[in-house]
Amino acid sequence: MIYIFIFLSKVIENALGTFRLIIVSNGKKIIGAILNAIISLIWIITTGLIVMKGFDIYKIFVFCFGCFLGSYLGSFLEEKFAFGTNMLLCITDDKKREQILLALKQNDFKATYTRAGDKNQIQNILFILLSRKKTQKALSIIKQYDENAFIISESANKIKEKNTLY
Repeated sequence: MIYIFIFLSKVIENALGTFRLIIVSNGKKIIGAILNAIISLIWIITTGLIVMKGFDIYKIFVFCFGCFLGSYLGSFLEEKFAFGTNMLLCITDDKKREQILLALKQNDFKATYTRAGDKNQIQNILFILLSRKKTQKALSIIKQYDENAFIISESANKIKEKNTLY
């Protein structure tokens, strides 16, 4: 029974820990702080009061396996919640650019473009700002009009300026 408790505690602790790191990296500091307090409580109870009482190789094994599974579960949960904002950069040609922009705007995506390159080859670079939850929908719209579009996805965070020096 004690091994099951250790295992489940470590799964929960590490799932929350992984989830917390991703949440904080997406700017959700208060939620991250709350999760950290819960993680600390679980750690103290599991590690301090149970695992450290006498040497037991099975406790150590269960502890480590719970850490492993919890970390994986945390990544899986974050992927399902998909917090944060992405910036998609899409390189396409002139004809397809207009179709893609129109389709994106009709689906309530914020998108704009710029042209770059030299006189021999001008490229259209589309900038699409969206929530991570909507990334797959935007990709399917782009691919509908240009299967060969080159697309880069980056995490986008708002920059908060306190003191601006010019």
